[in-house]
Amino acid sequence: MRTFAVLVATSTLALVGAGTAPALAGPATAYADVVGNVRITSPSTAEVRARYLCTADDPAVALWVSVKQGPALAEPAHTSSRDAVAWAQSHPQPLGLICDGKNHVGTFTVNQHEPGAGGPRTGFGTLTKGAKTYVQFCITPASSQSEQDVVSGMEFVTAV
Repeated sequence: MRTFAVLVATSTLALVGAGTAPALAGPATAYADVVGNVRITSPSTAEVRARYLCTADDPAVALWVSVKQGPALAEPAHTSSRDAVAWAQSHPQPLGLICDGKNHVGTFTVNQHEPGAGGPRTGFGTLTKGAKTYVQFCITPASSQSEQDVVSGMEFVTAV
């Protein structure tokens, strides 16, 4: 069973393989990183762009993407939906993830219904452009046994 390590990507990950950085030996380390701003596409939907790496060692993964807005949101203690005035989240289906041990960048849509636009309501409020937005992009392998197995990128960005 392969265990994924929690790793929030830092700017040094962008440098791996660039310039004169030495090549990494051994298996790739899974990571997820939110890229750029959140794009608001309607009052209840948004697009999140993320850079990630996952491997085929664990063929079934779950993806969860969340976008929250509100003045009470602050790290580390105030990032739950209870602290938000607007929230959209999805378990995008199909996942759109490519888990082949290589770096990928993808755009993922979140909304306030699960799954897709016709399911039960799972979000609330009106997403607004220009607002400070807390984004969570989490990949969980099927073999996950604890929160430490989740690969995630979480940060504040601006909604455009």
